[in-house]
Amino acid sequence: MRKNETLGGSFMKLEIRPAMRQDIPEIIMLRSELLTFARGKPVSVEDIAAFKHFYEDIWDGINPMYFVCVSDSSIAGQVGVSIFPGLPSAKNPAGICGYIYDVSVKPAKRRKGIARALIYRALKYSKAKGVGYLSLHATSLGEPLYRSLGFAESMHVFLELWREGIENIDFSLMHT
Repeated sequence: MRKNETLGGSFMKLEIRPAMRQDIPEIIMLRSELLTFARGKPVSVEDIAAFKHFYEDIWDGINPMYFVCVSDSSIAGQVGVSIFPGLPSAKNPAGICGYIYDVSVKPAKRRKGIARALIYRALKYSKAKGVGYLSLHATSLGEPLYRSLGFAESMHVFLELWREGIENIDFSLMHT
């Protein structure tokens, strides 16, 4: 189901479509703006190179699935969805999980329903794929929208370990 959808709202008509290879420069720009906001500092040259490498050399156009909102013949916003297997549970018998990210809208296009339309498209896609569990990280800008759609804080503490942390583990101390 890779067709375009036009969503009408009280603000404007929005075209939401799957991202294509020619959208990569704008996807990278929007991702950079989002991470600059989230981190409170500009993304590094190394980050930009990593984004470019991923989208140009690795991304297959399907996973992660990206949707873009076209407004005035340019991309106004985007959302990415990764779908992956997880352990089944009573709440998610198939064990299909999803992660939504890169919800970003150009500053001049904000407060016009674009982020909501993008999230709805990501949710519709996730439902069609049989996803039983979705997660996302919310910025202060996006949190009210996500909560209005039913996203809630996890009951569990979310911890993370990045590559440099893994590399610093002294495995020689482990008894196997």
